[in-house]
Amino acid sequence: LASGGEDKTIKVWDLEAGRCLWSGEEHTGTVNSVAFHPLASALQLASASNDKTIKVWEIERQNACVWTAMGHEEAVLTLAYSPCGTRLASGSLDKTVRMWDISAEVVSWIGEGHDDAVTCVAYSPDGLRVATGSRDKTVAMWDVWSGERLWTGEGHEGALTAMAYKPSGDLLASASTDRTIRLWDACMQVCVKVSSPTFGGLVPG
Repeated sequence: LASGGEDKTIKVWDLEAGRCLWSGEEHTGTVNSVAFHPLASALQLASASNDKTIKVWEIERQNACVWTAMGHEEAVLTLAYSPCGTRLASGSLDKTVRMWDISAEVVSWIGEGHDDAVTCVAYSPDGLRVATGSRDKTVAMWDVWSGERLWTGEGHEGALTAMAYKPSGDLLASASTDRTIRLWDACMQVCVKVSSPTFGGLVPG
């Protein structure tokens, strides 16, 4: 398990022993998000912080930051590795999503269009699309290679807080402060079901 917090550190924990195995201490602001590289053999994780940076770490060595990605103009709130682990998508208080090429250590593109902070990001299982959720109450879908905004999903009445793809990639789930979960058909680009905050379960969208 990896964690980040207001103490500006990232820690990796042994859950069975209940002890900290590794720590990274180079951020200068609260750590908002952490993610392990999808390949366990890579022994790498990434972190996003209020200090406007993303850091990539090697967890074989203590406090081993191997790359600091700079470019966001406000706090970085969320990040996710691509399924193959070669790219990172990040969302920020600056209302943008950025796609980073880890090996080249550069930003590939910057996605603009949200009207408020980007609070969550999720890659499609095939790695060809990345979805973003925002405080502007919308879901957006982007082409990973070109950065083109493919569609926008509206319907939530509160800020987006989390999202995840079904492993098959045909459905995307989004959660919001409006206390609902929406299921989106990623191919048809429409909401197909909405959870009911009153009765529970899912109803047709």
